[in-house]
Amino acid sequence: MRSIDLVVAGDVVYNQCHMYVGDTTPESRENWIAALDRLAALNPKIVVAGHKKPGAPDTPAAIEATKRYLRDFGRLKESSASDRELFDAMTERYPDWVSHQTWLMFGLAPPPRCTLGCRRRGAERGLPTSVQPRPGRPGAVGPRRWSA
Repeated sequence: MRSIDLVVAGDVVYNQCHMYVGDTTPESRENWIAALDRLAALNPKIVVAGHKKPGAPDTPAAIEATKRYLRDFGRLKESSASDRELFDAMTERYPDWVSHQTWLMFGLAPPPRCTLGCRRRGAERGLPTSVQPRPGRPGAVGPRRWSA
């Protein structure tokens, strides 16, 4: 059988896009990295990520970048004193990646009807107000819109 050297990776590979890692554990991240190693072993020439920055190339480099991100997240999570510190460290390390929402990175989905209270709760966790749900704008998170 002939190969077309293509991997359609779904949610396993991200391409220049912050990842949903809020529910991960060290073990689940290692399992994720093992799955990425299996994809890399296929030696694809084209890798289509499930989540990507518009215009990012569909290359195997996305596999390695995903692995690096997961390792960085795990290392920084261990050394960060708060979610805010971790968020800042990850966005500093990956400044050009899209999806800088704390709800995405930490699994903090905004409630369907956001009030001033949700903004305060985010501040209590040490999260930057610029990326917390905005009061009076259901589903609005930072400069982007979120919809269920």
